[in-house]
Amino acid sequence: MEILRRMRDTRPVELVVNLPEGLVDEVEAVRQTDPEFLSDVIVYGLCRRTIFEELQRTRRSDVGFAGSG
Repeated sequence: MEILRRMRDTRPVELVVNLPEGLVDEVEAVRQTDPEFLSDVIVYGLCRRTIFEELQRTRRSDVGFAGSG
């Protein structure tokens, strides 16, 4: 339940992202027409990356632990 509480406690941040030329116009159009969707996509991507990095870190830790015995 703690993680759900923390997910509700949010603050806005300003991001500057360099995108490939082919995406710039599309992302800008979405930002203007549906900024909440774009925000959700960014949060999803950041959460997914964080989970992946944590799993990689845990895996490296487990491999190191198994190899030390």
